[in-house]
Amino acid sequence: MPNAGDFVEQLRDALDDAQDTLVFFELPDVLRVLREGAFWGIYYEHCSYFSETSLRRIFERCDFEVLDSRLEYDDQYIMLVAKPCARTSSTISDPHEELAAAAHYLQH
Repeated sequence: MPNAGDFVEQLRDALDDAQDTLVFFELPDVLRVLREGAFWGIYYEHCSYFSETSLRRIFERCDFEVLDSRLEYDDQYIMLVAKPCARTSSTISDPHEELAAAAHYLQH
């Protein structure tokens, strides 16, 4: 899957107007990997890595309402629950603060 955003958009398209359908995603938190140097948590099967904020941003951009997102299992994994919402042109929050935090972990 070369583009995770395209995948989430295809998922949203497949759900069409089924606004009562919930989706659940569980993914490793990349900020934990960077913060703790937990590079054993990087697998060849995972072609994309996300922070909680970046994962939320993709779902919101693809017209999902994020009902819950949190870190679980000692903050190793992101749990996200979302449902389709009305199609809109959503404003994406500025990712600079989060990118600065990720860069900090790479420098230390």
